[in-house]
Amino acid sequence: MTKTNTLKKTHAGSAGFSLAECLLSVAITATALLAVIGMLIGALGEARDSRTMTVSGMLVRQLAGEARELMQETDSPREVIVLVDSALQVIGHSRSIGDSVGSDYKSGTANPNAFSFARLERKDDPVNPLLERVMITVETPASAPADQRKVFHYATVAAK
Repeated sequence: MTKTNTLKKTHAGSAGFSLAECLLSVAITATALLAVIGMLIGALGEARDSRTMTVSGMLVRQLAGEARELMQETDSPREVIVLVDSALQVIGHSRSIGDSVGSDYKSGTANPNAFSFARLERKDDPVNPLLERVMITVETPASAPADQRKVFHYATVAAK
């Protein structure tokens, strides 16, 4: 009789998974899923930053042409602010009469299509009076106040 009882206990104990085994497998699966989700979120952030860098580089190329034109004008402004959408179409320009880009620049714009502000600034070179520093700053997102935007700086030195 003892032989039969021993067989039943051994057979009944190996018939399924214990609660501890189930909890351990759920914990491992949850940890793996959280790691995958974290990597996806990181990849999406990097893709957004890459897009912003690409758009700002293209915008700088456009503004470099405008900087050349400004430097040839004798009465040109020392600072120009441009508001663009994600397709680099100009929404507002500080040289346009009656445009509110200057005031929107500090507080952020309410325009839903706005993507970035670009600021072109000309300063005299402190070392050489025959040179001028041209600085282009691209700031995004345009809806945020000036002190909360991500800023990309580009600069060059040119002859006056």
